[in-house]
Amino acid sequence: MTTFRLTTKAACRVAQIDRQRLNELISSGDYSVAPETVPGRSRLFDEIDLIALFIFARLLERDWRPLRAGLLASNIITQLRKDSAAGEVTVFSPIASSLTRAIEKPQEVAGAHNGGMAVLYTQTFNIETVRDLVRAGIEEERAVIGEDE
Repeated sequence: MTTFRLTTKAACRVAQIDRQRLNELISSGDYSVAPETVPGRSRLFDEIDLIALFIFARLLERDWRPLRAGLLASNIITQLRKDSAAGEVTVFSPIASSLTRAIEKPQEVAGAHNGGMAVLYTQTFNIETVRDLVRAGIEEERAVIGEDE
């Protein structure tokens, strides 16, 4: 994992999401996993934050509701904080709930249940590819020195 942290402005460029829209989604609670900040200081996004933000932005482009996309991003962050080198993250949605949950061991979903919950569907996110795209964006940001015009 890279040790760089990016400001909100740079993170939005890497994730390809409008900064104003992201700020609105954070304020509304739809994207509740943004890094903490204090008034007058920018949020600082690490690589895991950027991976989740990148996926969140792609889900919004695919007409996902922001709150649902934000909950999924939360699942991805949780799993990557446990295993930052993971090449993929799988989430599932139980039949009895509209919320998704991350699976630590996707092979355990082979049956019809996970933790006593009937599984409606699973989704697997290719974190390795997203990580490569995020790292390329970080390198591009690092190559820029000076203030924006």
